[in-house]
Amino acid sequence: MSAAKDPSDTPLDDRVAFQIAEAVVATIAQRSPRFQGEEDVWDAILARKGPELSLYLETIRRTRHSIFLNQLQELYEFGKECVPRATADDFLVASGRELG
Repeated sequence: MSAAKDPSDTPLDDRVAFQIAEAVVATIAQRSPRFQGEEDVWDAILARKGPELSLYLETIRRTRHSIFLNQLQELYEFGKECVPRATADDFLVASGRELG
């Protein structure tokens, strides 16, 4: 009989589906008066990053590859900065609804 595997031995997979990032960007575009659409949101996100990170994020966007959890967290924080305070509280919920 083999011993049970310790869960702490399993590496954490902190990637999330790109569709979640798309939902966050769509919510920002819908709720923020700063942007005319999703393309404007992406441009603003990429402008905040250095050249190497911008290239990396643009590649992820083009290939629709998974993103890391910390990148998703940065998207949420960016979104909460961009939307009017009255809608910031339910920003995460609205992003979730955008998924379907």
